[in-house]
Amino acid sequence: MAGGGSKAQIEVLLSSGGLQPLVTAVSKFDTRLEVSVTNGIKRILKETDGDNSVKLEIEECGGLEIIESILYHENTDVCANVAEILSYFQESDEENGTKNQEKEQALPEKASKYVADLTEE
Repeated sequence: MAGGGSKAQIEVLLSSGGLQPLVTAVSKFDTRLEVSVTNGIKRILKETDGDNSVKLEIEECGGLEIIESILYHENTDVCANVAEILSYFQESDEENGTKNQEKEQALPEKASKYVADLTEE
């Protein structure tokens, strides 16, 4: 649903507490599931325009750490999704004037490529 649902369906998912189980599913070590879940999280962030309450919920349930932990994934689709997800959090840091250099330096080469492509668009 998060990957192909409407904006109204995503709002229902968020209001019913569905984000935390979605985020924790990222760490199940199944590549197809990781691609699907990261795509869903990316879509949620896109549909909510990176709403701070959504980002805060992701952070509070440990999602940011989980997502960062698969940044070095061998699957390029997972890397692309993770890089785009992290770009929403990076934008927030830049808006607050506290850009985190460590996060940028921690990006693996293939994920850095995706972040660079995203910021150029």
